[in-house]
Amino acid sequence: MYAVRRALSNETALQELISQLIDDGQIDGAKIEKDDPLGFLKDRQGEDKGMSGVIDAAYRFCRHSPGAPVVLSGTGYEDHLRQNLASLRHGPLPQASLDRLGDILGGADQASGN
Repeated sequence: MYAVRRALSNETALQELISQLIDDGQIDGAKIEKDDPLGFLKDRQGEDKGMSGVIDAAYRFCRHSPGAPVVLSGTGYEDHLRQNLASLRHGPLPQASLDRLGDILGGADQASGN
């Protein structure tokens, strides 16, 4: 289980997580923009105008991943629940985004969103 909003919506927390994964040798720091490591998922235009950002991408990634039959969405905010459900209703991420995520994070085998 991974706390998506806690880890991915806070830029400082995300940068710290990425730095830790680099330090642990789980990801190659040369493959990412350290100041905005998942910036390529934000405010997408063109091939996926429906992607609204990193949180949306995270839920869509999980929803359409083989072997993940359930995606839990826990929140104390009604607006977050609506956003989460909208993300879960969208289709999978574009292949280019999936490829880039795999290239960047494919070697990471542990991280915590808490």
